[in-house]
Amino acid sequence: MCDKKVDFLLDLTATGTSPLVFIATDEFDACSIQTFNPEGPSFNSGVITVKKANMQAGGLPADLAATPVTITSPGTTDLVGSDWQKCGYLVLQATTAASTATRVMGSIRLRKLGREPIAIGYATGGLFAHQHVSGLSGISTYQVAGMANATALSTLTVLNNFLYALPFVAPAYGGTIDQLALNVTSSSAGNVRLGIYDNTSPLNLCPLSLVVDGSAVSTSSTGVKTFSVDVDLSPGRLYWLACVFDATPTVRALDVAGQWAILGSSSLSTPVNAGLLAFYAYAALPSVFPSSSGSSLTSAGPALGYRLTT
Repeated sequence: MCDKKVDFLLDLTATGTSPLVFIATDEFDACSIQTFNPEGPSFNSGVITVKKANMQAGGLPADLAATPVTITSPGTTDLVGSDWQKCGYLVLQATTAASTATRVMGSIRLRKLGREPIAIGYATGGLFAHQHVSGLSGISTYQVAGMANATALSTLTVLNNFLYALPFVAPAYGGTIDQLALNVTSSSAGNVRLGIYDNTSPLNLCPLSLVVDGSAVSTSSTGVKTFSVDVDLSPGRLYWLACVFDATPTVRALDVAGQWAILGSSSLSTPVNAGLLAFYAYAALPSVFPSSSGSSLTSAGPALGYRLTT
């Protein structure tokens, strides 16, 4: 039996409710939750509410609001039954009747026969953007690489013979991408290639090896341009969506205020570094990203979409 433990901290304000915390899991054979009050057992107790959700089916399913398990902190409980073992996500929230702020800490221990179970934590709002497939919701959407919030997309007249690269994180369960896309708003006779690179390492945030090249699509007309691919993602891994043009069309782009500044700020001011831009004469995407000829992307990057099927 293999184990995986995830620690959590739930801060409660004077209003008596903590933010939601999501723990993304694979199927497990056993799960126990232990909580305690870091200020000591005599401090205001909190009650942990644990709900289940299966967002792999898409959207917000009905069982998110199902009858929860509650734990009065300090305390321990086991999640028993197949509904819990296959739920996909655990949703935690703490409440207290006290009129002062408090906090509850704890750990979740998952056990699975044969291999280590998956358990990845997310704070409120940090889960859904990278998890959605059409599923039961009936909404077919593209996720946008490097998009950090709901700021409306703008437009960008792209540079030709440059590789743009913008980051995205695979869903906690992995997932499969069947389509890449971008939206041409003002045409220019030529072509674009769109593909995916893996990341160099957790300590080196830079595209490395080509995962898939979606081949060439014309930019001689406007509209959404799609690229059929079949890519299985590794759970929770960082990837880069990249494109190169041999013309200069105008495309939908991320607003600077809506970009994920994964590479930080060089001077603790604007502009921030949201991606990479590397000189590359238009051709099939290179097997290794040309980082030696690149620089940080500090302006708006093209809105490069990917569609998850599972």
